Amino acid sequence: MVAPHSTSWGAEKAMRTPNTYQKELAAKLGIDISRDSHRVATARIQEAVHPAISSKPEAPTVTPEQIHLAWKYRLHVDGDSRRVAAAKIQDRREQLSRKLVREMGLKPGDRMVFKIDLVNGIVDPKTICVVRRIGDNGVIYFQGRRRAWPDQLKKLSEEEDTQSERNSVLEYSYMDRSN
Repeated sequence: MVAPHSTSWGAEKAMRTPNTYQKELAAKLGIDISRDSHRVATARIQEAVHPAISSKPEAPTVTPEQIHLAWKYRLHVDGDSRRVAAAKIQDRREQLSRKLVREMGLKPGDRMVFKIDLVNGIVDPKTICVVRRIGDNGVIYFQGRRRAWPDQLKKLSEEEDTQSERNSVLEYSYMDRSN
């Protein structure tokens, strides 16, 4: 079993492991999914059965973007298909996002700004977004139908929030206008 993932809203969420049907099918196909998440196991099984159920050829190798993301997230994708690499990257992104949500102490009502330079952490101070909810996958949803991963955001401190209000920064929240 994979270690549980903590979220800022108090729930412990374990990464889903392969279900009984996946384990049985993988055994029949000769695929080892014993160390895989549910998502990665799904991708491996889809890869194995793809030639039997699709007339379209499968792109066998990972993309340069996937190689970059795998390096960034310290994942091994050598020899994996695009589908399996995508599943591994998605699992890690969600895992890291849930951890960052917890570390940032995010909760509904928090005010955030977007980082416009992710490498240097430079933010766009003109657009403040209010957290509406936090998804189980770590995605932050805002009022006004926007969403972002937590590593794309900076939480405003009380001092920064007060300063932004003094400077009459327009809050991005068209859903609040209906109230």
